[in-house]
Amino acid sequence: MTDSRSKTLRLHMPQWQGGNLSDYHLSSELLSWLLPPSDGPDETVPVPSPGGPGSLRMEDGILAKTALLEQVRSARRAIEKHRPDKILTIGGDCLVDLAPIAYLNKHYGRVGVLWIDAHPDVQTPKETPHAHAQVLGMLLGQGAATSRRKSKITSTPLW
Repeated sequence: MTDSRSKTLRLHMPQWQGGNLSDYHLSSELLSWLLPPSDGPDETVPVPSPGGPGSLRMEDGILAKTALLEQVRSARRAIEKHRPDKILTIGGDCLVDLAPIAYLNKHYGRVGVLWIDAHPDVQTPKETPHAHAQVLGMLLGQGAATSRRKSKITSTPLW
């Protein structure tokens, strides 16, 4: 029997820039503190605190695109470092799900995702500058132009 504990990655990503709401950062920090420690690997994606230096800039119709790309790629590196079978994602806005879902889809060959949210996350920069509302579109290859370089959820690199 294999030890499944080491196959579950606890990924903390206190991202807030995708929705431009500092509450996402705080709630992510609180959840990370409240949840019991994991028996498997634990990674935290570096995300600057809200109100830190620099302002969020609009790039290609996406608010804070450079920072968000850096965070998604950092999450992808953390995931690939451990190559888990499961991922517990503790995060801020919806964009934190991009790297874990794309990885798990590639890992298993195909996954089903039940997405329950207050707004449709299949939008593009034409509809909203907030990347947290674009994550499903990106996973389906219908999001921002840079997400369409590869096909569907199996795309590598992400976004």
